[in-house]
Amino acid sequence: MKRYLYIFISIVAVIITLTSCEDNLHIVFTDYYVCIKDENGADKSTVKSNLDEEVYTYYVSLVAPTQDNDIVVDYEIIPGDGLKEGVDYKMQRDSRSVTMAKGVYKMPIRVVWLAHKIDPDKDNSLTIKLTGCNNSSITIGYPGPSAKYSTHKITKIN
Repeated sequence: MKRYLYIFISIVAVIITLTSCEDNLHIVFTDYYVCIKDENGADKSTVKSNLDEEVYTYYVSLVAPTQDNDIVVDYEIIPGDGLKEGVDYKMQRDSRSVTMAKGVYKMPIRVVWLAHKIDPDKDNSLTIKLTGCNNSSITIGYPGPSAKYSTHKITKIN
């Protein structure tokens, strides 16, 4: 009797295991995109207001096969009403675009954070927003209506 019970339980376990597994290896992404994340892969982050001349790097990444032409991604810097360029932060480069040459899939945007006390009643955020690409087949942000990772929001905190 124990032997039959063991065989029955083994058969049920095999059936459950085989029917619950899915093979997702056949999924192929057909939408190619650029996105922006911090070094930890997040779409938002914080920095301390007492940082002085600290450089933080945010990355624009290309998810696409090798391109024959350079990919130029444009972005804008949107400060909240509590931050001021030259006082709270400065951009390491004046350009508002990054260029990915053939074979390059990640380019940095660097912000130098400056020590300056913030007003907690104001919007102390800085948003880096990807705005365009010279290749119309490449989506800005993750494919889909939410376009996740098309912006990166940095909040300066005390």
